[in-house]
Amino acid sequence: MIRIGCIGCGAWGKNLLRVWDETDGSCVGAACRQDASRLHEVGEQYPDATLYSSPAELIADASIDAVSIATPPVTHCALAKQALLARKHVFVEKPMCLDSDEARKLAELADARDRVLMVGHLMEHHGPVKAVKALLDEGAIGELRHMHFQRLKLGRVRTEENVLWSFAPHDLSVVSFLLGAVPQSVRATGYAYLQPDVEDIVYMDACYAQGVTMHVHVSWLHPESVRKVVLVGTEAMIVWDDMAKTDKVTLSRKSIAPDLSNQDAGDEPVPYEDSQPLQNECAAFIECINSNARPVNDGWDGWRVVRMLEAATEALASGTTVSVEQ
Repeated sequence: MIRIGCIGCGAWGKNLLRVWDETDGSCVGAACRQDASRLHEVGEQYPDATLYSSPAELIADASIDAVSIATPPVTHCALAKQALLARKHVFVEKPMCLDSDEARKLAELADARDRVLMVGHLMEHHGPVKAVKALLDEGAIGELRHMHFQRLKLGRVRTEENVLWSFAPHDLSVVSFLLGAVPQSVRATGYAYLQPDVEDIVYMDACYAQGVTMHVHVSWLHPESVRKVVLVGTEAMIVWDDMAKTDKVTLSRKSIAPDLSNQDAGDEPVPYEDSQPLQNECAAFIECINSNARPVNDGWDGWRVVRMLEAATEALASGTTVSVEQ
């Protein structure tokens, strides 16, 4: 039984507590909450968990095998580093760090300590995303040319981070999962309407090797909830509409022929695993610990996402195209 120490028991941390407690092979062994006055609420729900007022005390608990971190992003790197140095396995919510150099060091530390480091890139354990990955790997659309991502809704507006850092990690983790690489260059444009210097709408473009391009549009100032991805290939296209009630993934056998004529062989719904991604993610973390396997959303996956966010932030500030170090 893997005993999980949970640091952060707020809105999302409560979800993690529940799923760790429900996952086969794991249990909530300890908890630490920033608001110590409400820590008793966690104790009432998980009476077997040891309660701590500070993360350091929890990390020092020799009975804890792994640490789950769901705290403000600015604290992620330091807490994950402390836990790895204490030879704990680590699950840390996205973004793993706010600096790509720190993210790289964290990934290297996990490798050196032979510990599982998993980043909360939830979409990589989502049934439709795994179906899209399978289609791409089997060459169902020919050669990939372009990726188009939209993640739009009204709110939840942040004050400490812009919409790029709040929304885009979901989509950039999907890109990292699909391609396993960072782009060669990034450019971005953003607009701040509600708060000075906090962009509410961001458009990000990137170029990958072999001429693959990507466009990401994120906004928390939009009347409808949109979560949609289109992958354009030389022979067909994939559409993933996460807001659709059914048939979320479609293989669209449409393309443009060499003579520039339209080719349309119709659309085909693609089956996918209908399960809860958070449950899948937590189960995968426990399995990786038990089998000493590397998770798909490991520290290097976390580094790729942070590097893309960092490059897009630099492009937003400079108004120029930014080259990305590989």
